[in-house]
Amino acid sequence: MVGLNLRGLPALLLLCCAGQPLQAERAPPPPSHDRHTLSPAAEARPTRARILVQSSLAAGLRHHDAKAVWVHMRVGDTLALVREPDNPNDANAVRLEWQGRMLGYLPREDNADVARQLDRGAGLQARIAELARYRNHRLKLGVEIYRDL
Repeated sequence: MVGLNLRGLPALLLLCCAGQPLQAERAPPPPSHDRHTLSPAAEARPTRARILVQSSLAAGLRHHDAKAVWVHMRVGDTLALVREPDNPNDANAVRLEWQGRMLGYLPREDNADVARQLDRGAGLQARIAELARYRNHRLKLGVEIYRDL
């Protein structure tokens, strides 16, 4: 008998005594550890190939609008990447916005490559990858920066 690699199959097919294939029930997905689920808009988006450029935690959330809009944001929501080349604190500053509201920035140690690509006109996009709170109740916003193929 030829060995089969069953990884990646949506459900496991079993053979009963009569040789007829039976489809086993699919196990439920593991529970999510995120406190938020995907937004309906994110679930409805068609799947496309992307290249993940970078994952980062947003900086400066407590200084901007993140707290005011936190309960409305969902994992998978689109974020705008806005360059601030004239920022007096960081010439590579990349601002993060959600529905026109400023949330914070990419951290200084993670923004140089993204800033350079944005300056060159690369079609980088961002989405919310994680929404959580630290034990001290500070907000934690995980961001994925990617490029569609």
